[in-house]
Amino acid sequence: MRFHEDNIRILVKGNHGSNCQQSLNEELGTLINRKQGRIPGIEYTSYSVKPYSFDGDNRAYCCFSDNFVTGDSIEFVPAWEISKSVKRDNNTGEFDHFVSACSFLGMDVDEVTDFLSYQIILDYIISNTDRHQNNFGVIRDSDSLVPIRMAPIYDCGNSMFWNQTYIKYNTRELDRIETCSFNKKESELLKHVSNFNLFDISKLPSDEEIYDIYSKDDNISSEKIDVMIKCITYKAKMIEHYQIHT
Repeated sequence: MRFHEDNIRILVKGNHGSNCQQSLNEELGTLINRKQGRIPGIEYTSYSVKPYSFDGDNRAYCCFSDNFVTGDSIEFVPAWEISKSVKRDNNTGEFDHFVSACSFLGMDVDEVTDFLSYQIILDYIISNTDRHQNNFGVIRDSDSLVPIRMAPIYDCGNSMFWNQTYIKYNTRELDRIETCSFNKKESELLKHVSNFNLFDISKLPSDEEIYDIYSKDDNISSEKIDVMIKCITYKAKMIEHYQIHT
């Protein structure tokens, strides 16, 4: 965490591995959300990518964001803490239990389910496999402890096959991607989406825009970028299918 000259807290995130793809994934997620436009009840954290030096010698692309908790009177609460605040019935799945816990704490169920639906679709399209219950949550009043809204979407770094040098494009395998979330597979998470039309497929970034993002890093081959674009295209067509048939 660093402080800007006007005392705004700035989060600086680095990368694992030999490339800067996790930071570039955050840039892609930001671009996708920005292109979707303003959707009531659904906010996101904007990340910008810049060259940055941690040790004075090696320069790499890192992502920067203003802290989305901006005041002494509000605080972030991770989803797991919300879930743990209410006893779960053995017959209730984790997703439904989280929604019920939010409702019990006074949050609007429709707003919660819309937010989760949008977030699931976004994660599906960019193949984000790391949406565990520390990677989303709720903003609440720090004095009254009353929840205010879902926290802005953040942390999309573990997306787009970030830890793979080469991607073998296979639609069957794309339908079997495992994830750390409410369910073990992406395809199972889509069952929780209550409104697929929250997401406008026609507003996804162009192939050129995606290529421009990832080509900043010479360690990411053009072949891999081409396959990533194909993966997004396939996922978008799947969402479009759900929009038509549900």
